[in-house]
Amino acid sequence: MWAQGWLWMQVSSVPVVRNRKRRQGNYEGCDDLMGFRMDNLLDIDNALVRQARTNRDAFGRLYDYYYPVILRYCIYRLYGREVAEDTTSEIFLQVAKNIHGLNDCNATGFRNWIYTIANNEISAYFRKQNRRKHLMEAACQAGVIDTACYVEDTADGEIEWPELHQAILQLKPQQQAVITLRFFEEMSNDDIAQILGVKPGAVRTAASRATTTLGRILQTCFSVINQG
Repeated sequence: MWAQGWLWMQVSSVPVVRNRKRRQGNYEGCDDLMGFRMDNLLDIDNALVRQARTNRDAFGRLYDYYYPVILRYCIYRLYGREVAEDTTSEIFLQVAKNIHGLNDCNATGFRNWIYTIANNEISAYFRKQNRRKHLMEAACQAGVIDTACYVEDTADGEIEWPELHQAILQLKPQQQAVITLRFFEEMSNDDIAQILGVKPGAVRTAASRATTTLGRILQTCFSVINQG
């Protein structure tokens, strides 16, 4: 979780809120996603990736490895368990249809490829449903987001995970993807660049601008709370 801690450091200049009751988000159903780290995925044998192109059992093993983490990524991006599950199913359908043509037949190549498919499906969902504005308004009105599966206890007055997720939802789509992949999935800039189809320098720029924007959003949020 070092990357998430680093993200906190970048946005932690906002004024803290003292003696404020902790918001209770709806985190039910996220326990099965706890503790699944990206480095576990890279332990997959490269031979298994090659075999999965033509062998059903090998593909089933890859599915078992990747389903939890791809679902988690979709939850972070789509802010709802049900739609994330539907999108994850579509992602694996695309993987099953196209894995035979995968060129980078190794653990890293497969990981980046499936995240590329995931990002494309998520982007398609937003375009098709025109849901970004609706999701943002719904999340802000509710005051909580039900997808912060990694909420940790913090000392009184520290920024809480639900506020951070609400702030991320207000970023541009590419910035959301960069922040999620970098700080929650703990990927390198090079891997994120491959997934998003951009240069590593663009990833670094997007991450820098996104963290600055997050700090500004959170500062505004807490200023309003303090005035209230």
